[in-house]
Amino acid sequence: MKEIRKIVELYNASSDEESWALATVVNVEESAYRRIGARMLVNSKGNWTGGISGGCLEGDALRRSLKAIHSKSPSRVVYDTMDDDSDEIGIGLGCNGRIEVLFTPIDKKDAYNPIAVLKQIIQANTSAILVKVIESISDENYLGKIQLVSNELETLNFCHLNESILFEKIQQTRINRRPQIINLKNQEGKSLRILVEYIR
Repeated sequence: MKEIRKIVELYNASSDEESWALATVVNVEESAYRRIGARMLVNSKGNWTGGISGGCLEGDALRRSLKAIHSKSPSRVVYDTMDDDSDEIGIGLGCNGRIEVLFTPIDKKDAYNPIAVLKQIIQANTSAILVKVIESISDENYLGKIQLVSNELETLNFCHLNESILFEKIQQTRINRRPQIINLKNQEGKSLRILVEYIR
């Protein structure tokens, strides 16, 4: 939560001329310095706070965040260091793992953009569940879609997905207090990977 507070504070202190992107670790396999939910906020001037690794990925994440800002579209990047081959991704990581990072531009006009959602979590001052599309196989328009799930929520209309399955996974995450990733097809036949994240 401390990292989230710093991210929101930096964003709140920004000027209207600045643009932003949020890098979020959405999946980790084997060894990595940070876990699912690690975040790094970057602005169009190259300033940033937070982090997605022990320092080895931040340079590349900065470049990809700036690309997301300029293209105004999200992207997902996989850093695969199972073989620790620095030539494969252009940087030496010093760890043996696979890390997926979602880069999302922040639309200030969107009342439900990722930073606005993080603000809601801080203001509520309680644990929360975030549901997020981390991969969209057949329709990139779904990538990065996010929704905050409150304890009192009775209905959940998220990306045309099966509501009962989502509720089941959300309840599992709430009980176990651990994130989980699920693969679902929505009512339009689109294949989506969903991160159900528990934020303490």
